[in-house]
This record gives sequence, structure tokens and C-alpha cells, in this order.
Amino acid sequence: GGPPLEVLAHVDPDLAVARAQSAYTRGLIYASRQDWPEAAEQFRRAIAIDPQFPEAYNNLGATLQHMGDLAGARTAYEKAVAINPAFMLARKHLDQLKAGP
Repeated sequence: GGPPLEVLAHVDPDLAVARAQSAYTRGLIYASRQDWPEAAEQFRRAIAIDPQFPEAYNNLGATLQHMGDLAGARTAYEKAVAINPAFMLARKHLDQLKAGP
């Protein structure tokens, strides 16, 4: 092992961002295969490394929605919009979720 990610984030923020982006990209690959549980895990990893990653929250929301976790999806979309109020796709997903099927 090595030092925990929190330590790395303080030592080298660029490394943390790269690790978050890498997890996010893996999440997209799993989502493209409709492997929702693994996609959700990767998006959660990206968020754990970079808590200000609105795209990761948005895609976590979409993934959770595919898995039937509507409450979790709503929370993820709300976080994406809170981080970036101009993120229209996340806002659209949140509005659609609130409107129901």
C-alpha cells in the first residue's frame, strides 16, 4: 500500500485529480456495458478522491437510477447541481426524476 488518498491529495492535488478522472473514466466504461454496480463503485471512488466533481455525481445519479435507487439518484443529482448550478444536464435529470415516470 501507500499513504491514504487524503494525504496524497494534500501532497499533490494534480495526482488526486488524475486519479479521480481515471476512476470516472472506468465508471463510464462499466456504464457503457450496463454493469451498473461496478459503474457506481467507480463514480463513488472518483467522488471520494475529488468531492467537487459534478460530472461524477451526475453519472452516479444516472447509474443509481438504472439500479432502481431513486432516492440515491436524487441525492447525487442534487450534489451535482449544488457544485455547479449551471450544469443543465444534471438539473434536467433531477427535474425528470422529480416529475416521475
